[in-house]
Amino acid sequence: MDSYLEFVLERLSVAGNVIAKAMFGGYGIYQGDIMFGLVADGVLYLKVGEPNIKDYIQAGMKPFLYEAKNGKPISMSYWRLPEDVLESNEDLPKWVNKSIEVAKAAKPKKSYLAKYKSIKSKSKVNAKKKTTISKKKKPVSKKKTTTKSVTKKTTAKKKKK
Repeated sequence: MDSYLEFVLERLSVAGNVIAKAMFGGYGIYQGDIMFGLVADGVLYLKVGEPNIKDYIQAGMKPFLYEAKNGKPISMSYWRLPEDVLESNEDLPKWVNKSIEVAKAAKPKKSYLAKYKSIKSKSKVNAKKKTTISKKKKPVSKKKTTTKSVTKKTTAKKKKK
């Protein structure tokens, strides 16, 4: 862990137990299972939404950007935290707590894994229903009647008489 990340974690401890998880060359900053910040290239970014975006704009901050495979820059809802806020014992807790609240509000109610398992189990149930239905009802194949088969049937009936 580099010294800047250690410094950030120490400062962000105003929000309680905060940890960093390595990801994509940077670090995600978490409180419990809520990611509310990230550190990339020695810069701290916090989660931004409607309740706190004005603070970042007024401070002249910019969003975290990364380059997509096609070379196009992609913006995320994490914005650079002003250095003076990071060093302020008075302002930092306010900014961090707002970011945590935004992250909590943005977090999906159901995790992707749980959603995936739910979809997978439903598809298994549907597959079982289809199997049961196909066992109960066997499709009836209809033979096409051709003029030859009609003629043969007619002549067979006449011979029986």
